[in-house]
Amino acid sequence: MQIVLLSHGYFAKELMRSCKYINSDIDDVDYLCLTDEGIDKFGESIKCLLQENREEEKLFFCDLAHGSPYNQLLIALLELGITNYRIISGMNLPMLLQATIMVKLESNLAHISEECSKIGSSGIVVYEPNND
Repeated sequence: MQIVLLSHGYFAKELMRSCKYINSDIDDVDYLCLTDEGIDKFGESIKCLLQENREEEKLFFCDLAHGSPYNQLLIALLELGITNYRIISGMNLPMLLQATIMVKLESNLAHISEECSKIGSSGIVVYEPNND
């Protein structure tokens, strides 16, 4: 299973670096960053990546639902007729760490994506000091 991170700016690249800092044993994770090179080049990069391993299941993490990277990904998936994937938006470090561990232990894409989504949500915590 291939994991791919997509983002505005260099968030995907830096998130990957942070993940490797915690878990250096990471395989088959790619990232694509929408930069000043433009949306057309980004879209072509997605298509190239998708065509490399068409048959392999893919777990995509995007920074924003319905943002430009997310939309370009959907366009490419539809144009290429690829259906063996899941997309999780709102990517964060807890969900990426979970994904990199789970793909080594199991191959059920639906289960992995559900667990990553749960972990990502539970990793968001608001701390309030006790003002008593």
